[in-house]
Amino acid sequence: MTLTELLEKKGYSIYKLSKRTGIRESTLYAIINNNTSIKNIKFDTVHKIATELDIPSDWLYKNID
Repeated sequence: MTLTELLEKKGYSIYKLSKRTGIRESTLYAIINNNTSIKNIKFDTVHKIATELDIPSDWLYKNID
């Protein structure tokens, strides 16, 4: 499952995830579109995404990039 699929499954848009986490939409788009490697994202940012989506942080590292 991709992050895009997970967002759809959980009923999230990039806008909603951005508002709920405080992460800029441009950062989220860069992650989803593989313009920025998840390995180059601060752990705090990854943790915010994982917490909001109720998934382990390591899922993001394993499934994105």
